[in-house]
Amino acid sequence: MSIPWVESWNDHVGLWHVPGPGHTAFTRHMRPVHPIPDAASRLLECAEAGRLGDAPVERVFRAIRAAQTTEPGPMEGALRWYLEEDRPYDANAVFFAGLGLIILWKRHGNSLDAASMGILRDICVSLRVNFMHATHSGGIYYPNAALGHLVCAWLLHELLDDPQSRLHALEDAMLRAARYWQQHHWGWAEHLSDIYSGVILDEIASLLLMSRRLPEEIRAVYTELLHDLMRIDDAFGDGPRLPALRSYDFEHSPRVIAYRHSIVPRKPGEMAMPHNMPLLRSIFHDLGWHDLVNKPARQAGGNVEIPCCDGAMARACVHEDARLGSVSRFPVMPEAEAQGWGLSWQSMPVAFWRNEGDWGYWQWATVEEGRLSAHPAISHHKAPVSRALTEKVAPPIVGRTYAMQQGGNLLFLRVMRPICWTWEQLTDRLHLLDSHAQVKACPRRDRWTQLLLSYPQRVISVHHVDLSASAESPVIHPGLDNQMDWEVTWPQAVIRTRQACVTLWGVSLDGEVCEQPMIAPDPDARMAPRAAEEAAWRVKWSWPTIEWDVRIDPLSDQPLRMA
Repeated sequence: MSIPWVESWNDHVGLWHVPGPGHTAFTRHMRPVHPIPDAASRLLECAEAGRLGDAPVERVFRAIRAAQTTEPGPMEGALRWYLEEDRPYDANAVFFAGLGLIILWKRHGNSLDAASMGILRDICVSLRVNFMHATHSGGIYYPNAALGHLVCAWLLHELLDDPQSRLHALEDAMLRAARYWQQHHWGWAEHLSDIYSGVILDEIASLLLMSRRLPEEIRAVYTELLHDLMRIDDAFGDGPRLPALRSYDFEHSPRVIAYRHSIVPRKPGEMAMPHNMPLLRSIFHDLGWHDLVNKPARQAGGNVEIPCCDGAMARACVHEDARLGSVSRFPVMPEAEAQGWGLSWQSMPVAFWRNEGDWGYWQWATVEEGRLSAHPAISHHKAPVSRALTEKVAPPIVGRTYAMQQGGNLLFLRVMRPICWTWEQLTDRLHLLDSHAQVKACPRRDRWTQLLLSYPQRVISVHHVDLSASAESPVIHPGLDNQMDWEVTWPQAVIRTRQACVTLWGVSLDGEVCEQPMIAPDPDARMAPRAAEEAAWRVKWSWPTIEWDVRIDPLSDQPLRMA
């Protein structure tokens, strides 16, 4: 077998292995593992490189079929992510494997022998059951998953010739979802994820470029969605979206190539090493992707505003050397949080980034029965399976962030309410990775502490304001590999006396702030029973390029707002 991955082939099971561990609860401690989506992607890569005859296609199809649930019921058609699993644990496996298999059939079905084609058809018939079930039962606020189900269901309809009655239901579901994403600005905000916005763009391109019978109304609305995402992608260029909602850049600075720049032809003889998602972008290039999209409406850079669900707004300031971003309310929607999963464990609602690599974001951390948890997580693979800050409370406790940003200047309020009495400590911190800054922590002045990050191009100032007046000042904890935390920690003795922990932070790309904030109780705040830490404040503050005058009320529907 003369393909690049022969050394990872396991002839006994008919699949390729990867070092592991797996990412699901069942495989977190297994090495090596045999991923099903990876196998589908490798077969498509072989086919696109003209080397399908070198691959053991029938063996792989049989292994994939053996990992598929075939019994009638709600799980019919589901796939295990790893051969080692005793059942499907990650529902996304059916999409990541299914899309590669569907495109393989569409583009290279004539190159498959009868035995292989028969197995692939059986797999796809079961996939169709699963995708059709998902289109009627899944939450469309979760766009990459819902869109993946719809796209795969539609392409399977064309391959398997669905009856007309089923087709009408699918058309209705596709239009209903598209209109929801337009009206609610992509639901739980995957348009602010470097990874999942790319997946969504891949899904839309697969639909528009590979469907031959797509009704014009559906084609038009999904083309509008494509253009909407491309406007965002063009605004950020070859750098990360900020804020980063649904990111796995917990331990490393993000490195992002603009989606437009990734649509390039395959180099002669090139065979890349695929992983979960099929390598589709050279296919899109060949199918005319550039004819689907307009030229960039603007050059990357400047001030960016991106609407989110239910009135939330993401804002970013993009300079040539640095960028800063925030979302006005996080979490952006209640449906984004549940006990075993959610958005908070993989999101940075406030973050800054420099082209040299500096990656700073705010992180909640708790210790409970000796177990460290964090939002966002400390590490992707080392994160606890539950993802929650506590396992003692349901629904989960998540920290809230409320931000106001004007250009490169940002104020944001962090509220942890309620507090779990079983926490041994609670921390709120700036987590800075790959730092190239000269760091100076200024002495505390009344309630205010300032951190200066000096670079050749600019000074970035970071601010902490203690609203409780209890001498809770952030301290620097240097780490390995140019990491640093600037953090406030509340021990259990303090936690058990409080209803909430409330802190005002700030960031400016425009340099050092010399004036301390003027803080006074807000006489116009609504009357309500309050703990001392839930007090309402009026804050006036002069920065080099902006004058802040804001009201803070942790018990308000708008905890941070202009006065």
